[in-house]
Amino acid sequence: TTNGDWNGTLYSASGGVSWDGGKGIFVFRPVLAIDYYKLKEDGYSETGGGKAIDLVVQSRSSDELAVTASTALGLNFGGTSPDQGW
Repeated sequence: TTNGDWNGTLYSASGGVSWDGGKGIFVFRPVLAIDYYKLKEDGYSETGGGKAIDLVVQSRSSDELAVTASTALGLNFGGTSPDQGW
């Protein structure tokens, strides 16, 4: 039996912006989203399994940044005002 004690911390943040545009019955909605993740892991050593089995893991940190851009296109049926549509 091998025993070890691992600990880590995850940080995350996200945000986005969008707006509605277009004229008449044609509309579009561009969207920009940003996500950020950071993981900090402590190092650890396993015990109990012997030299061939026990692991020694160093501390490490990693991060990821993702940016996503998209656009929705559409048609307004029933009128150009938001109060007139279906």
